[in-house]
Parts: sequence; structure tokens; C-alpha cells
Amino acid sequence: MLQGASAGRVTEARVVTVFLAAAATVGLNLHRLDAADGGRSGQTIGDVTVIGGMEGLPVQGYGLVVGLRGTGSNPPPSEARTQLLHLMKKRGVQGAESILRSDRTALVLVRAVIPPGARRGDRVDAAVLLLPGDQATSLRGGWLLETVLYEAAGIAGGVVRGKKMALATGPIHTEEGDPRRGIISGGVVSLTNRGFHLLTGNRYRSARYTVAIARRINDRFPIRGPGGKDVAVAKDDTQVELRVPPVYEHNPARFLTVVRSIPLWRDQHTEQALQMRLQRLADELKQPATAAAAAIALEGIGRRAIPVLKEALSSDNVDVRFFAAEALAYLGDPAAAKPLADVARIDRAYRAHALSALATLDEAASRLELRALMNEDAEAELRYGAFRALRMQDKLSPATRGELIDRHIRLHLVPSSGPSLIHVTTRGEPEIVLFGERQRFLTPLTLRAGDDILLTANTGDRAVLVTRYAVGRPPVKEPVSLEIATVIREVAKLGARYPELVEMLQLADKNLNLPGQLAVDAVPDPARLIERLRRLGPEQVAQNTPVPFLFRVFSWHRPSGPTSGQVRPAAAERPVGGARSKDDSRYLRKPGFFDRLFRRNKKSSK
Repeated sequence: MLQGASAGRVTEARVVTVFLAAAATVGLNLHRLDAADGGRSGQTIGDVTVIGGMEGLPVQGYGLVVGLRGTGSNPPPSEARTQLLHLMKKRGVQGAESILRSDRTALVLVRAVIPPGARRGDRVDAAVLLLPGDQATSLRGGWLLETVLYEAAGIAGGVVRGKKMALATGPIHTEEGDPRRGIISGGVVSLTNRGFHLLTGNRYRSARYTVAIARRINDRFPIRGPGGKDVAVAKDDTQVELRVPPVYEHNPARFLTVVRSIPLWRDQHTEQALQMRLQRLADELKQPATAAAAAIALEGIGRRAIPVLKEALSSDNVDVRFFAAEALAYLGDPAAAKPLADVARIDRAYRAHALSALATLDEAASRLELRALMNEDAEAELRYGAFRALRMQDKLSPATRGELIDRHIRLHLVPSSGPSLIHVTTRGEPEIVLFGERQRFLTPLTLRAGDDILLTANTGDRAVLVTRYAVGRPPVKEPVSLEIATVIREVAKLGARYPELVEMLQLADKNLNLPGQLAVDAVPDPARLIERLRRLGPEQVAQNTPVPFLFRVFSWHRPSGPTSGQVRPAAAERPVGGARSKDDSRYLRKPGFFDRLFRRNKKSSK
């Protein structure tokens, strides 16, 4: 069961609010150079533009949850019920009315937010809730069948209209205090691209401005994508389309902040103007209250600013050291690795941003520091945060790739010299991370994984007896090693879904059967830095702090490999039961029931 989910919704709303507030005002109060810098007016790109595409896109739709244990209901008459019945009949499902009346199914509303910058194939979490007036009591153990999500504005009076924006499916984590609602970790795949763009105001509505803006951005970021596309493209006299460079993939808000700090006119980029700008920003970087904006502006200059930023690493002030190191990391300089790791250790306010910067620094020094953080006797959020940063840096590395079990759960065994730690997520990609790859359950133990799987071991036993019960069939019993990873694999093989694996580990932790700590969603909070900067300087300084996505509330990710950025085939998104033989008793709990019905009905119609 999803613990602390109600409080999580409050935190989620606060972080989203902070992110959108920062995004809306990003770069507006960066220091402006005056005419003495060599420019005709000292204009930066941020002086003449606003950002488009920074809002999250709410999507929702109606779906069917199956696999409930008598906690579903026959939903009352409504437009949502009519719509779902129409969809089931359209797919060729016979007996749709009786299926919907079953206490093993429930009609639900599914909601999600497609984040700014998302691309086709990116994933986010889904919120699932029963409709008002529905007599269903719990969604625990349920699986949401594939559900089409539409832009929320397209739903009025219960009728869905508009363009398909996303698909949702997967097992449901129910909330501890309210089993009528839950979350599907990484259960939504986006069907749309949501890019960023810069818009010029009426005063600057001219191709002269948009062309100059695109040219300055491409001078700073001379990176071309597939087809030779530039980072910035002037679309017309009011809009410049942006493509986020790979180094800013997990922090697009920072990229936009850096872009808006770039001087607009060519005469602001002469050698004399550049030297005057570097000197001014070097002075501002030494002051904690102005260091954040100065570091962003120096990052906007590019590699010519590296000596100034390196000099600031020797400052006695932790704030100055952090902002200088962060900018150096996004400029690809390995000198940033150790200062960022040191700040992550000692200062929780900077931890999320420091680890995000280390994730962008594709250098051996960064990987060494992240591995060291993973091995330390430290807070779970620091060790897991370092693991996530290392994984984002190189998803194909044997140290972070992990193994896929049950087609949608990622199991990572991390060699570690630190204390034993197990981390599980209820946001983003379903994953279990074991810090210490040979961890073993402590006996005696009696655990459950859902309602059908029982694990037992007596004191001194060298194996766990895993028993799978099924109505009308003899129990399936499998003795397996006490190693936690082996037990997880076997329990998943017998049909346990990810929420049930999480509950099993939580029960083991409660019963003192784990050799170390169990942590759930222990990630650094990026919003801590906002509060820190409010104490350092004026309110507007804090508002100009970009929030990285590495520990984001949206929790979307890109699949690795050649299909990156593409929507996976429907079969890969189906519940595992849809691909198993219906005669295999080990997979009776798998919710391929809708797929089987669909196939059976197609056969009978031939």
C-alpha cells in the first residue's frame, strides 16, 4: 500500500507550484549590462522574450480496472459508463455489461500531467480514482487496462473530446488512508511532443529580433540534431523554436535561463565587451546574494568563462563554490566533480541540484564521485540520489542497467561497501535497488506478497518456502535461497505485481527481516534551494533558480536504446498476462483478461 500518499500530494503540489513559478519568471531579474559593456542598450535575449511551453499539460480519461478481489462494483449510470461501454463494444468485447457489473472490475478516472519538454514515448505517473457515487471500496490489487487520455480541457460534462495525448496502463499502488484512489508508477506514455519556444512581445515583433535571437543562441550552442536542425530556429516574426541540448535534458529550465542571459546584439560580443562582462560577473560571483545569477550569465558566455568559474571554487563561501561548480558541470569541466560531491554531502539544500549537475558531467571524475557517494554510510536520499544520477549519465552501464523482471520492474543489484540499503519507488519507473547485492532475509519470517503468495522460513533455515495459492488448484510451492534478489525474482515469476513486491518489503522491514534500511521514494528535494536563496538575497533571486527534472515530481523518463523517443509497441505495454498461456496456473493473477476476451471474441466471430 502506498504510504504517505496524502502528504505526498501536498508536497507534489508545492513542488509543481514552485517549478512553474520559477519557470514563468526564469531569467527576468538577471543582471543587465549597461551601455558601458559595449552594447547599444545592453539587451539580453531575456529582455525581449517570454518563454512558451512551460506549462504542464493535464490529461485524463476513463478506464477499467480489473483483477479486484470483490471490492469493485457496478458503476451508476453516467456519461463515463456509457462511454466505456461503447469503447468495449467497439473493441469486440461480448458481455460488456456483465463485465462492468462484476465486483472484480471498477470504472475509474485516470489523470496525469505531461510535463514541459516531454517527447513521444516519455513516461509520467498516473493518478487513478473512483468516481463520486461509485460503490466500489478499494482499488488494491487492481490493474488498469490500456486507457486513452485526452487533454483535460477536452472533457466537459463527462464526455471526452479532442486529440489523444497519452496512454495509461499498469498495476495500482493504493493509498494507505484512501484505497479508493491510487497511483501507477510511470504508467502513462506520452503520444505528443511538447517543445519550448521564445515569444517576442509586441514591441519587439520583428523578424530582425527573432533572427538575431536564433543566431545568438546557435552561436552559443553550435549543436545540430538529426537532419541538421539547429538548437534555435526563427519560425516567424514572433516565435523562436528551441531544441534542448542533451546536457540540459534533465534541467531544461536551466537551459532556458542560460539562453535568456545571452546578450542580444553582435556588438555586445566583441572582445572588449566580453572582457568587461567577464570582469563584472566575476565580481558578482564572489557575493552569495548575486552568485546564482552571475554563474548563470557566465554559463551563457560559454567556455571563455571557465577560468572565472574555476577561480571561485577556492572561495570560503559554500554558496559561491556551489554555483560556480554547477555552472562548470554544465560546461563539461571535470573540475566541478569534487566540489559538487562535497556540497551534496554536507548541504541538503544544494543536494538535488549538485547531483543533477554531476549527472550531466560525462567524465570519469564525476562517475568516481557518484560511486563514492553510493558507498558511504549516509542518508538514503544521498546514496539513492547518487545512483539515479549515475544511471541517468549512462543507462547502459552494467552498474546501473539492472535487470528487467515481469517486463516492467527494474531490479538493480549495486555492489556497495556501505551499510545494506534497499530503495523502492512509487513514482516514476518501478524499480527496486539493493545496495549490497548479496543481501539475505533474516529468519524466522512470514511474509505475504498480495493475497495469494506466502513466504515462510524458520529460524536457521537456509531457504524460503514460497507458496502460490489459486482457487480450485493445488498450491505451487518453490523453495528458494534467502537472498532477497532471488526471492524477488521468484515472487514476481509467480505473479506478484510491483505494488505487492513493495508491500512485501515493507512488511519485511516492519518485522525486522531485512539486514538494513528500507527507503521509499527517498530523493533529494529540489525546492530546498528556493528557501535557501530567499535567505541569501531578494525574493527575485530565488525565483530565478531553475528546478532540475532528475528528482522531478513529474517522474517521466525516456526508454534507452534504439527506440528512444518512440512509442513502444502496444504488446510491450500490455499486462504480462496478455502474453502468457491462459493454461499456465502461475499467471492466473495477471490481468491479460481483457486481451483474452478480445482474442476469444475475435475467434468466435470468424
